[in-house]
Amino acid sequence: MSETQLREDLVAVQPFSWKATICKGLGTALLIVADYFVLFFALYIATQGRIALGELVPWLNSFALPFLNWTIAIPVVVIAFIFNEGMYTKRWPFAQGAQRIFRAMACSTMLLAGLLFLTHTYDVSRLFLLFFAVIGYVVLLLERYVLKRLLVKVGLWQKSVLLVGA
Repeated sequence: MSETQLREDLVAVQPFSWKATICKGLGTALLIVADYFVLFFALYIATQGRIALGELVPWLNSFALPFLNWTIAIPVVVIAFIFNEGMYTKRWPFAQGAQRIFRAMACSTMLLAGLLFLTHTYDVSRLFLLFFAVIGYVVLLLERYVLKRLLVKVGLWQKSVLLVGA
């Protein structure tokens, strides 16, 4: 069998499937929504942790984050960096995905720190940003591991594979 014939047979075997396209889009949408809520949770925990630390240590000044503006903006910035790392468009092994999420969290935290400190819009604690980066990274990894396992079981994160010559 010639190589050209083999390619024609492969193309004939893999027709366009609306179901596969919808499943991939639905899986990606679920990941984005879950990432947003997990980052919102991390933001809440980091805020509460910084407030509690401020009550325990007397020399730390009070801390308040403008709730509405930053609870929408911070997760969106982090999700944009995660998207830039290809975490919504490609399937990565867990270790490589963890590296990419770490890079996205580090870059987004540095960008947010720069924006918050340079604009002097709000007095934002460096401890808060550190808490958010660490907590966000850990809960994103846990959420992605659990959600991807769930999506595979449901059938929304599977990819068709054709073995040739087996």
